[in-house]
Amino acid sequence: MVVTNSGTIDRQLITVNSGSDQDSQAKWLLATLEKMFERGTKITEGARIQLGWSVLTLAKLSENSLVVCEPDFAGNPFEDTVNSVDISLRVLSRQQKLAQSIGATQVPISFQDKVVISKDILACASLRLERVSPKPEDGDSGWFIGAKNPNENSEELNAVYAFQLLQKRPELVDVLTLPEGYMVFFDGPNLSCVLNEQDEMVFP
Repeated sequence: MVVTNSGTIDRQLITVNSGSDQDSQAKWLLATLEKMFERGTKITEGARIQLGWSVLTLAKLSENSLVVCEPDFAGNPFEDTVNSVDISLRVLSRQQKLAQSIGATQVPISFQDKVVISKDILACASLRLERVSPKPEDGDSGWFIGAKNPNENSEELNAVYAFQLLQKRPELVDVLTLPEGYMVFFDGPNLSCVLNEQDEMVFP
């Protein structure tokens, strides 16, 4: 169910649409926008705001009324937007929750950063992810996804955009802000193990 929250900032009605389970996050976003305005950020039509891995855009609904939009992750997120922030808030919340639960400091990633994968690996149930130093200026997330047993990796490598994991393996998106040096294992859709940069098990 879609829930609409709204508030007035600089004499403009700002609308945030999200799923009902993201209601508290949507209210937090409105409060954050108000604080940004107080610090000098322009809350106007066309303004773009970084939110975790996403970039939100303010679009005109009517006179003195704006709606907060997110990239169209199911279509072309580079050019198109939708009048909702549900996916952006959901990803932000899940990434923060995981990092906090294991005491990790989050390292940013953009939805348009590339993730290197062993060929056809996303169709496999058991996976291993590891992160080296990201290069955001090159759109490189630093992440590699391969077989649980490195000897089973294909010699052929491909690259996907981080947002494409939402359709292919959405559970993997939760770990993408973990720092370099971390190694993560999945058995099917379930996170089974996380090792930090010192090879210490921090999950489970």
